[in-house]
Amino acid sequence: MHVQEARTREERIEQVVAIVSTVLVLGLFFMTAGRGMVEGIVAYAVGGALVWFLAKRLFF
Repeated sequence: MHVQEARTREERIEQVVAIVSTVLVLGLFFMTAGRGMVEGIVAYAVGGALVWFLAKRLFF
């Protein structure tokens, strides 16, 4: 029983992180369109760090 609950919880976490990541990537894509390569790399790095921080804080 405990194993099934843990799997269900992990699946929910993966789904939430996937949705948030997709929204961030699309948002960053549109916000950084036309900008330089360095600004785009920084924006994606900040977005990745934000997803990692939120996932760690909310689920673990």
